[in-house]
Amino acid sequence: MSKQTLPPLFKLDENKREPKVINGFYQKDIISVDQFTHDDLDIIFARADEMAEMAKRWGTCDLLKGYTLACVFYEPSTRTSSSFIAAMERLGGKVIPITEGIQYSSVSKGESLIDSILTLEQ
Repeated sequence: MSKQTLPPLFKLDENKREPKVINGFYQKDIISVDQFTHDDLDIIFARADEMAEMAKRWGTCDLLKGYTLACVFYEPSTRTSSSFIAAMERLGGKVIPITEGIQYSSVSKGESLIDSILTLEQ
């Protein structure tokens, strides 16, 4: 993948004096890698490289302060779940880890995955 120039993550909202998210992934749920185009993945991986560089330089930052990530894993996962949690915490966010698998979830009782996600979004 060639290095590409990425648009900024945020721009200052003149009225509120706070960052305004300006990327196409804002408030999008990630259900499956299949939902992304190759161009989307190029952008995501390039942004991940930027985030890795930030972590190397500063350790942690407050980029995602005030945001919460719900990590829902239906299969046992140590490396993936712990890397998601570590990344969110390094960026200043909070995490709701749901790692007990499908046997303890509402999906096992008949609730759709979409309904579970909508509940977590509140």
